[in-house]
Parts: sequence; structure tokens; C-alpha cells
Amino acid sequence: MQRYIYILLIPIYIFIFSILPNIHLEAEEKHLNNDISVFLGATSNLDHDDTAFTLGVDYEYLLPFAERMFGIGVFGEVAFFDEEEYLIGFPLSLHLFHHLRLIAAPGIAIIDEDHGTEEEFLFRLGAGYAFELGNGFNIKTGITVDFIDDEVSLVYGAALGYEF
Repeated sequence: MQRYIYILLIPIYIFIFSILPNIHLEAEEKHLNNDISVFLGATSNLDHDDTAFTLGVDYEYLLPFAERMFGIGVFGEVAFFDEEEYLIGFPLSLHLFHHLRLIAAPGIAIIDEDHGTEEEFLFRLGAGYAFELGNGFNIKTGITVDFIDDEVSLVYGAALGYEF
């Protein structure tokens, strides 16, 4: 259990190491290429007709070309089913109209079962929309579809984010 908590800390470590170098500034305009957020939502496993509270963290770096239309990142989530699911993924994002985001993410699902843990390949597809609050803060809503070992789950909720 403890090692999975460490795995979920990966986006926080990336955040810390991303602010250590100088933040890219152009002559008169500051580009906010980093975004970290905390996710609260639910995961509905469509194959087992079960829904669980889900908590997660997400980090995204907007690539500085093509008008910051593409992003890469990492996320960690815990879905609190009877057998907890820990998810780690590496999303590739396409930002349309700046606030609308489409993602595709390969990853790993670690399922904490009674007889031990099981690791499965995860593939996530989804979309989300961000609402700017000012001072770098935002609220993101989203829905994704997770494909894990021939099972399909919907993940939906909202995240509080900070751009820097």
C-alpha cells in the first residue's frame, strides 16, 4: 500500500523539478506552460455496475511550439472500490480553443486484491474543459473512458488546478 502512495507522488516530484529551472519568459509576455491539479470525482466500472470515489493529481507541461496546443504529463489516481485501483498514466493532450482538451494516455492500473496486487495495462481517452479563475487558478471538468483488461470504466469529476 505504501509503495502506491509513493507512485501517486510522482506528479508532485515533477512539479518540484519543473520549477527549479528558470521559467521561460519572453520579452514582454509570460507563458504559463505548467499546470498541476487535484482531482475529485468518481469512477464507474461499466462491466461490474459499480461506482467509487476517486482522488487524483495531474501534472501537464504545454509544449512551447504550435501555440502551446500540445501537452504531455503524468497523472496518478486512486479509485476506492472494495479492491482499490491505483492508476498511473502519461497523457498526451491536444488543446483546442485553449480551454477544451482531448487526451490519450497509456498507463498502468494496479489493483489491490485480497490475494495480492495485480498490474494491468491502462489506456485512457477523454475530454475536458477548463474555466479560468484568475491568478493562475482554474477549475477543470472532464470525463474519460478507461480500458483496463477488457473492462471499461468512466471517470468523471472536477479538478482545481494552478498554472505556472
